[in-house]
Amino acid sequence: MPIAAISPKIVEAMNLDPLFTLFLEIAGVNVPTMVMLVIAMVITYSNRFRHPDVARWAMFGFATHFGTACLRILLVTIGFPILGAWFPWILSYRLEILFGTSCLQAVGYIFLLIALNAARSPYHPSQFYDDFEEDKPPPAGSGDDRKPPPGSSDDAPRPPRSDSIRIP
Repeated sequence: MPIAAISPKIVEAMNLDPLFTLFLEIAGVNVPTMVMLVIAMVITYSNRFRHPDVARWAMFGFATHFGTACLRILLVTIGFPILGAWFPWILSYRLEILFGTSCLQAVGYIFLLIALNAARSPYHPSQFYDDFEEDKPPPAGSGDDRKPPPGSSDDAPRPPRSDSIRIP
């Protein structure tokens, strides 16, 4: 059974040439945003080892923005005309559906805010804490008579201790 026998509205909506042209026009306008979101995701992916928590939340945020932009472009250009032919009632809910995509974009902003909050606390992998001897405070009352750590020379310049600096 050909599709034309089902409904002439469907055949009219399935004329994809004007829909595809509209899709290219709307997608072309959004190319700078999409390119910047892809660049942001690549930079986030490249920094994932340095700041894993921040990278995870930022990737969620950028991916949510990218997905929402793609969904909105597809809905406005192709989705509503085709879905409107099959389900005419869906066109009356067009603003509510677009409001839902705006809420998805707000979720992306929340992910980015969580990433900014995670960036406040520094993350250092365990390889930065290999020498535990240097992290121990000197014993009380030892003054400046501390021994240098093993493997270092006695002539090595040391930074002045905070209690030895006098401001006139």
